[in-house]
Order: sequence, then C-alpha cells, then structure tokens
Amino acid sequence: MAKDLTGMAFGRLVVTGPAEDKVHPSGQKSKMWACRCSCGNTTVVNAQNLVSGMTKSCGCIKPPRNGKVCPVCGRAFEAPPSGRKTCSRECSSTLRSRTHMGHGVDEATRSKISEKAKDRDMTGLGGTEAAQASPNSGRFVTNVNAIDWVLVSPEGVRYECHNLNEWVRNNYQLFGEPAYSERIVNNIRSGLTNAKRGAMGKPIICTYKGWRVVSPSPPVSPCSE
Repeated sequence: MAKDLTGMAFGRLVVTGPAEDKVHPSGQKSKMWACRCSCGNTTVVNAQNLVSGMTKSCGCIKPPRNGKVCPVCGRAFEAPPSGRKTCSRECSSTLRSRTHMGHGVDEATRSKISEKAKDRDMTGLGGTEAAQASPNSGRFVTNVNAIDWVLVSPEGVRYECHNLNEWVRNNYQLFGEPAYSERIVNNIRSGLTNAKRGAMGKPIICTYKGWRVVSPSPPVSPCSE
C-alpha cells in the first residue's frame, strides 16, 4: 500500500488528499495526490515527483533559465548568455553614460599634435611621394579630408569652418551640451551630416537641433562667429 502523504509539505505544496490514479497507455497506474500551493492554487501531482523534489509548486515558480545581475542597480534578471547586460532601458542608458564618455583633448594638446603632424615623416607609411610631400596630410584643419562647412544656428547666426570635427570640439556648448566628450562630438557631427544629406536635392529644410547646413560657394577660413 502506498504511503499516505496527506498533510505533508513538499516545497510550496501541501498534500490535501489522494486523487484519482493516472492510467498510462501501457495500463500502468501512477499514484496521484491533490495538493494546495502556497499561492492559493490547487494541483494534482505524481507521488514520485513530490517525493523526489522534482515538483515543488503548482507552476507559479519558474527557475531562471539564464540568471544575470544588473551591473547598475544589482537586481537579478533573466537574459540569454549573449543578451542584454542590464535589467532595463534606464540602467542600460546609465551604463552607456559610464562606459562611453570618450577621451577629452584640450586645445593646447590639439595644437601640439597639429603642429607636429605638419612636418612629420611619412616615408614609413607607404604613401605616394605626392602624399608624403602634401601639406594637407596632417591632422585637424590640415587634413585632406576636411571640407568647407557653413552652419546656421537656430538664432540665424552664421558659422563657417573647414573641419567640422575640430569646430564641434571647440563649440559643443552651442548645442546645449554642458561638458566635452568625444561621444558628444560624434553625435553632433553625425546630426549635422545627416541634416545636410537630408536636404540635398530636396525642396525641404532638414535641421539638427534647429541648426541648418548650407554649402558655401567660395572656400572659407576656419570657423568664426
């Protein structure tokens, strides 16, 4: 005779009495017990699963498949091994602000790098003779990839520059940014570039934070207000 499990507790389940046996296709029978879970639900469980500890609740508790701990708030959450690192969008934004601040370069350092690059020896870089002799192979304003830009602020003030990256580094405050970082510089440059692309060949005005990008006809000197 099967052992009476009535009144016994298994995890969150308490056995309330015997239930109708389960008959398998082979004709074999399994002893079943009616149980009440601590969450208030009732369920019928195989006696072997109860005794072995395989079933500990009505199903209200699901063990985490891939448990992780949020590095920002410390809360445990579920995510695939290659999935998100944080438990929420707010924590994800906080984590990005901590890890993507970039490296600031002050004006004195930029000037020193630019001056040093003007006379640098390019023979070891594998470039052509023309490239090695070109004054446009340095960094910042002297870079050959630098082009002329004309920007118009939301207040209608016109700014002209020959190197957008360098100008944004020196004028990021005009876009409402309180502190300098390369991430902010990249965001502003990308926004202005997209505004210029969006307006090309279209009878519309595309802006970034109210700033418009127009193309100058003659070459312009480095940016000034």
